[in-house]
Amino acid sequence: QQYYLYLQITQAKEQIVFLYRNVDGKGAELSPSYFIKRLSGIFPKLTLWQAGEKMKNSLPVTRQELTAEFSKHLEHEQMTDSSVFQVMKENNPEGMNKILDGYFYTNSSGVLDKAIAKKLYGNYMVHSVSRLENYAGCAYQFFLKYGLKLEKRKEYQLETSDIGSILHTVMERFFHQVKEGIIKIEQMTPEAIDKNVEMMTVVAAKEINETIFERSSRNRHRLDVLIRIAKRSVKNLCRHLTQGEMKPAYIEKTFSPADKLDYINMVLEEDLRMSLRGIVDRVDIKETEEAVYFDVIDYKSGAKDIDYLKIYEGKQLQLAVYMSVMLEHLKNEYPGKKIIPTGMYYYQLADPVVEESEEEKIEQKRIEGSRLSGLVNQEEESLQAMDKKTGLVTPVRYKKDGEFDSRNTALVSTDELLQISEFVREKMMDIGENIIHGEIPMNPEKGEYNCPCNYCDYQNVCRFEPGLGGNAYRIQPDLDKKEAKKRIKKEEGEQA
Repeated sequence: QQYYLYLQITQAKEQIVFLYRNVDGKGAELSPSYFIKRLSGIFPKLTLWQAGEKMKNSLPVTRQELTAEFSKHLEHEQMTDSSVFQVMKENNPEGMNKILDGYFYTNSSGVLDKAIAKKLYGNYMVHSVSRLENYAGCAYQFFLKYGLKLEKRKEYQLETSDIGSILHTVMERFFHQVKEGIIKIEQMTPEAIDKNVEMMTVVAAKEINETIFERSSRNRHRLDVLIRIAKRSVKNLCRHLTQGEMKPAYIEKTFSPADKLDYINMVLEEDLRMSLRGIVDRVDIKETEEAVYFDVIDYKSGAKDIDYLKIYEGKQLQLAVYMSVMLEHLKNEYPGKKIIPTGMYYYQLADPVVEESEEEKIEQKRIEGSRLSGLVNQEEESLQAMDKKTGLVTPVRYKKDGEFDSRNTALVSTDELLQISEFVREKMMDIGENIIHGEIPMNPEKGEYNCPCNYCDYQNVCRFEPGLGGNAYRIQPDLDKKEAKKRIKKEEGEQA
């Protein structure tokens, strides 16, 4: 940062102005940056002024302010050569034109010519599901990231993605050993599991970056937190396996066009095609004489659950795609047997703080908080395979008599899972056609926490600013989740 500050200071030719905020977004007072203090020490004669006072004498900054300013001058003005507009036009036409261009500037991305879109993406596109979700979140962000392939400057720091990669690696290696029989969780003590997981976490962290976790006390603490999260997550996932009848069968299962699966190979129009590639974190199965039951588990660093509205908009497609891919794959692997999904699930890799004083209540809350989220097949065999109908693994709630609690929202039938699968495929084809047609509107959807702009690396490129330049947030469809679910099923029925 000091280097870039040095560049900014030394490149100015006439004047340089430093700005800093007095208050944050909530009105709380902020201290000036330490850069200001250093500059004041180097240049004791620097002038300090309040931006509000300075702005009073500045030119108008919006079209409305410009109109008001001109109206004020023209109100008592004769149309003579002495008018403000005429004086500016005659004495500084270039500056006047720049000012007017700025006032009437529009920040519109438009539509790419189809030929340009084909140059960028080709007649045959191969995307991950997360890319298509990215397009549904903001088409212009997708264009910058995957069309122009812009990347932010890499810095020597821990990224959020690094934390997720480390935890994913630990889960992969531990449960791969479980699958291969190297680790037998029924025979291992909790202490032995913790020791094994800690070693795996340290190794995975060093593979991400050999030295960064030793560079500061803060990073060393972050590694300790990662170890704690990994230990808790592995213990919970091991308990899930012992509670039910499912066994790990596929760990970090990759899929690509080479697998020749119908679901992930799509013809969009004419000679345009799109295929998918990706990795399924974990698939567990239970095989009987007549059927193979399977679940799909996707690890997430943050809390996540199925949201029918997001599925309807195309912003939550991954789980349905993973389930569909494994359904087709297992049909090829087990010809002659029924292939039945027991559900599709998220598991949050976390070690949340439990606010209880009694050890028994603490453990009970941890168990409740560690359940999978997602959709659960309501068929009896599926529920038995997952957790023997205890509700300790899946998000299904039961009454004391064993009947379903009326609060359940995660239960679906096999047909409903298949309907979601088909809807998602149609949604991905729609997204693919929009991509190849060059549709790149700046259309982030307004949301307090999930707005694409919140964590976007391209804000300095798109310069999206609601209320200026014609920019505006996209409004979420006026649907609740129940109505979105009905529309998914209804659309699928119409397609059928």
